[in-house]
Amino acid sequence: MTDHPAEIQKLLQDLNDLLPELDAETRGIQLYGAPGLNVFSMFQPDERRVARILADLLDPKGRHGQGDLFLSAFLFAVGLPSLRRNDRVSVVVDEVTSEGRLVDITVNTSNSLLGIEVKLFSGQQKNQLQDYANHLKNNAVGRPMALVFLADQVPDTARNEVIRMPWAKPMMDDEGGRQTSPLSNILKKTLPRVRATRTRTFMDDFLIWIDNEFGGSSMNNSEFRPYVDAVVENLKDKNKHRSLAIFMLAQSKLTDWVINSIGAAVLDGLRNAFPKAENNFVAVGEEDAACLSRNAEWLLRRPHWPSNLQLGLTSEGCKCRGFGIKAPDAHVRQEHAVANDLREALDAQFEKIQRPAKTHHWPWYSRIHGRWDAQFAGRVLFEAPDGVIAKHREIEDMVNTLIKLAKIVDEVVDNLDINKESSCDP
Repeated sequence: MTDHPAEIQKLLQDLNDLLPELDAETRGIQLYGAPGLNVFSMFQPDERRVARILADLLDPKGRHGQGDLFLSAFLFAVGLPSLRRNDRVSVVVDEVTSEGRLVDITVNTSNSLLGIEVKLFSGQQKNQLQDYANHLKNNAVGRPMALVFLADQVPDTARNEVIRMPWAKPMMDDEGGRQTSPLSNILKKTLPRVRATRTRTFMDDFLIWIDNEFGGSSMNNSEFRPYVDAVVENLKDKNKHRSLAIFMLAQSKLTDWVINSIGAAVLDGLRNAFPKAENNFVAVGEEDAACLSRNAEWLLRRPHWPSNLQLGLTSEGCKCRGFGIKAPDAHVRQEHAVANDLREALDAQFEKIQRPAKTHHWPWYSRIHGRWDAQFAGRVLFEAPDGVIAKHREIEDMVNTLIKLAKIVDEVVDNLDINKESSCDP
């Protein structure tokens, strides 16, 4: 009978013996290539910033210096007339409609009108797209026009008028309507014609960010190439095939173990920061953080918080991948009469510490770099000092941020309770 434990131990020892050499090769890659550096990931751009970036690319006089290269590719993708030699082009960010709404990007040319609504992860406002479509119709003055919905979601209104443009992958649904190629594909086709080195570097970073956020790729693949290649090299030894197969079969459980370890670090950090056991954090719904790898959300709350107020970690399946505070706003919340005041107070407090990313459900959230998958789990485990996941810099930062947010929530909840008691005094 084959001694599988011995085979696995031998495989691990062989890889372990290679580590010094692989570490040296990786340091060389980092020193001369810096594959982990991406300005978009570092600054975690929101919809407003991304809209401004895209507007500059579409402007023939933009800082990219490539003339109408990007605009021509975009117009072709959405079926609008191509630019002529002497066409005048105007690109406006946040054009105000008669309803007082703001169209993210409006591109006026001599023979067409283009409007673009940019959505990263937030939901749509009531009748938002229909109002934009009406605004463009009123201003087209006989010219061909198009309203592009740059988002990985289905339009709530104006479905027969909106041109849907996904970020990185075609959307599979039965909603009908017109869908273009993903933005990343449109931009990638322009790269061979980009002449400026700085623009090419900028575009490479932008496309990597898009693919990482919306396409399921990982920004860190090239950083770990020597280690991955070393494992693949072991596939050439048939005596190690079964040992490698065991690791592959165990991938799901190993991923869950790492993500649960991240959850344990979060829960331990919060409970240590709020030491009163009778009023500490408990899981709401899903008990284990490993649910994140299955596109769920893992939420925690203190017993004295309103039941629809939690903090926690969320996955791509919940529209915002990362961590933060969940407190639905007036558009979606119905559980508590006091909830509207609470969301407004939370929004006000979070605005004081920094401009938050937010959705109707999340008044503050921050993205993580990668999905809650095996690749993310492997990177975190590999980078963790001494293999201790709680000591990983990203995990420590996440825990410290959640503690800070929880303290803000406590202040808001306590202040609300005091105000309620005062209003009941004779």
